[in-house]
Amino acid sequence: MREKDKTFKYLFYVFLTISFLFLVLKIDFLVNDVRLFFSFLFNPYFSVSTINRFEKVSKNVDYLLECGVKNKNLEKENIELRSKLIDYEALDRQYKEVNDLLRLKQGFRYSGKFSKVISVNPKNPYSFIYLDKGFNDGIKAYNPVVVYNNDKWFVIGRINEVYKNYSRVILITNTNFSFISDTPSSRGLVVGNLDDDLIYKYIDGDIKLGDDVFTSAISITFPPFLHIGYIDKIISNADPNSRMASVSTFKIKDINYVYVIDWQPYIDEDNLVNI
Repeated sequence: MREKDKTFKYLFYVFLTISFLFLVLKIDFLVNDVRLFFSFLFNPYFSVSTINRFEKVSKNVDYLLECGVKNKNLEKENIELRSKLIDYEALDRQYKEVNDLLRLKQGFRYSGKFSKVISVNPKNPYSFIYLDKGFNDGIKAYNPVVVYNNDKWFVIGRINEVYKNYSRVILITNTNFSFISDTPSSRGLVVGNLDDDLIYKYIDGDIKLGDDVFTSAISITFPPFLHIGYIDKIISNADPNSRMASVSTFKIKDINYVYVIDWQPYIDEDNLVNI
């Protein structure tokens, strides 16, 4: 009995303490939480309602996750569409460029084919380039290659290697390239300099700054009267026969499309030096 009395006594003090705390301390929030907890345990309606709420939360989470996946897919599609738009814009620019060239070609007396530059010698850009057409497209060795610039057709080189679907152009700026050329009042030899300037030497006649330089009527390398460039510097010497000039020509960075002329010299040289 004594043990029982002690237990009741202990419980009495515990409940008394708890009652005192409820009276003295502001613990309404705790009472509410306890009440909600027991209501959840013993009130079936409340339990079902709470479970339904949890189910709604679960569905909302699933919906959010699904929206996140769809959003990522939409972002991916958006990137792909923007990439395609850029491609279409590039194709549209290329179409306009080619269309303009075709229109200009109508006033050019030589037949031939347009081709796109696909590669430039990275070490010496003014030595040679590669085109996207070869013998399957009718390209032949020694065909002259020209570009349209400032209302004129400028010669930039000629085909020196032909493959099935591409070809190589040796540029007139290559140091291994030389050929006879004219100005309105002179004739001389143009030599490549691996730069956008050519050397004009062995000059017979008079020259002045700004003179147009074009392929000679007696050249066996190119058709006559194709523009090469213009004289931008005259190098004087005590000996008039040693005069030289610098001829400004094309900028390699500006060349995207070229025109390969369906023409060959009467004599095919066996080397790259052409006079």
